[in-house]
Amino acid sequence: MEPDLDVLPDKEWLADERLRVETTFLPFMWNCFDESALAMALHLHRERGDISLSAFTIAPSAGETAMRTLYALGFDHCARLDSGEADLRFAPEWTAELICRYCEKTGGFDVLLLGQQSAEGNNSLTPALCAEKLRVPCISRVTELHCADKQRLSVSYACNQGLTRRQMSAPLVLSVGNAQISCLPAPTLKAKMTLGKRPVERLTYEDLGLSETSMDNYAGLTLAGLEPVSRKRAARQITGNTPKEIAETLYKDYIQKALEEKP
Repeated sequence: MEPDLDVLPDKEWLADERLRVETTFLPFMWNCFDESALAMALHLHRERGDISLSAFTIAPSAGETAMRTLYALGFDHCARLDSGEADLRFAPEWTAELICRYCEKTGGFDVLLLGQQSAEGNNSLTPALCAEKLRVPCISRVTELHCADKQRLSVSYACNQGLTRRQMSAPLVLSVGNAQISCLPAPTLKAKMTLGKRPVERLTYEDLGLSETSMDNYAGLTLAGLEPVSRKRAARQITGNTPKEIAETLYKDYIQKALEEKP
């Protein structure tokens, strides 16, 4: 889960001495790529009922509400690691190390699904670094995932040549991009009242064989500055007594000029 930065007013865009912006008062939402990865996992589970689903997040305690929703949707196990004061926005190496340590702690995996990027940091490196550390293939910009047979998966992904589909065997890492299934379904009230109350496993750095100072061994980017991106654009209102007059003004003053300037 991440804060909805689109609703943060410009006057509240005030960075502290660590270049962090206060976002606790903002509504939280799923990172769209992570939500697509979770929805893709659920769809795969419905194709084959013998698939076990686990979810792992690095987040403060507020993230547990979303994790319990995953229980209500059919996930078997959910775990959360509180990163404390660590700044993970620009530390993909450290984030990948935590994910890989969790995979090893739980006895491995068949398919590791990750959103291709986050709103903060936005580096797109974490999935590839996980695949490198785990020594398994990685496919990026995944759009669709199905069971080809009992041994292989049918993976669709975007590349320079267009949309490509391949059959792959586990284990592998999939970096989910603009997927066809992009939203999680809403759990039933019965599932929320029963399965949704299961506790989320809480992990510490020590549980993964690390310490808070271990992060110092992983090189990351240093944030030098922070400012909002202005999305304001100039606008003009075209007036006229009839639709025909408005259309003629639009063409003569804007479209025709643009066509004449085009080389």
